[in-house]
Amino acid sequence: VWILANNSFLLHGYYNYRHLLFGAIPVSTGWQYVIAVPGTFHNTEKTMAAMFGFDRFLSTKQEQAEIALAKALSDEREIQEKIEMLAAQKVTNRRLVENSKSIEAIYSANQFSQFVNIQTEHLLKQKAELALITEQKREALKKCIQNTDSLQSLKDSQFSEYKKNVRDAENKNIEDIISGRINI
Repeated sequence: VWILANNSFLLHGYYNYRHLLFGAIPVSTGWQYVIAVPGTFHNTEKTMAAMFGFDRFLSTKQEQAEIALAKALSDEREIQEKIEMLAAQKVTNRRLVENSKSIEAIYSANQFSQFVNIQTEHLLKQKAELALITEQKREALKKCIQNTDSLQSLKDSQFSEYKKNVRDAENKNIEDIISGRINI
């Protein structure tokens, strides 16, 4: 008897998602075969899973791609905020010395303006590099979503075929009963 047949966590996952996952993980001595239950990570789920022998949680490639894209977008926003802060400081600095006749104040403002220009140029280069990285992350996520959609289409078509086969088998049984080939 297969001991996992009565595993409540496994059965719960199967009935909720209509599938289980089988795979192989490389280990130092070769491969370790695993069975996995689909689901979402929550601390309560983790506790229940551990109680029933499932002690590892792995995120999907799509979740990893979403996290990577979110981080890249956050980094881009952070750089943009720094650029905007420098621009505001530059404007404030100009206003402070706009009507000044002090050579020292004008010289100091000019030095600060050059510093802000250098910093802004550096940040713009970083932003351009991050934009490329963000686009790569966006493409990776798009590919994951396409793969998920393809798998869902395959699952749907297999399920439709399964239902058709069950219906055909039921119809054949009914025909057999009607024609008297099977005794009830």
